[in-house]
Amino acid sequence: MAVSISQGIAVGALVLNTDTAGIVTFVALWGIGGAFGPMLEPLFITHVFGVRHFGAVSGSVAMVSFAGQLAGSIGGAFLFDLTGSYSIPYWLYTGGFAVSAVLLLSVRWAERRPSHIAQARAMGRIDDRGEAAAAR
Repeated sequence: MAVSISQGIAVGALVLNTDTAGIVTFVALWGIGGAFGPMLEPLFITHVFGVRHFGAVSGSVAMVSFAGQLAGSIGGAFLFDLTGSYSIPYWLYTGGFAVSAVLLLSVRWAERRPSHIAQARAMGRIDDRGEAAAAR
């Protein structure tokens, strides 16, 4: 979630202010988010889905991510040709980061629900203390 917020604010800062201060803010915040994103994705996938399903889930995430990168590039170019500005694509990008932060929060909320905890115990994913079975 911190990655989404950091990079969303970075893009928003760049759209609002393109002088030196805006660029420095963008670089700093984008760098913070960009440094942790590739490291957190496999950890998050393993934590939520387990090591057993890592390959399948990781491949699905990569497929969806690639489709988004392809559509985003073409859509951004189309909007630039239509409007003569990158403001709309960048604001859409910022909104996408906000949506991803909300979705990540909802996953954390769902993970703490009693029904999810009971199902995870039944599947052997966590023990009676609530610790991951793989960590033992």
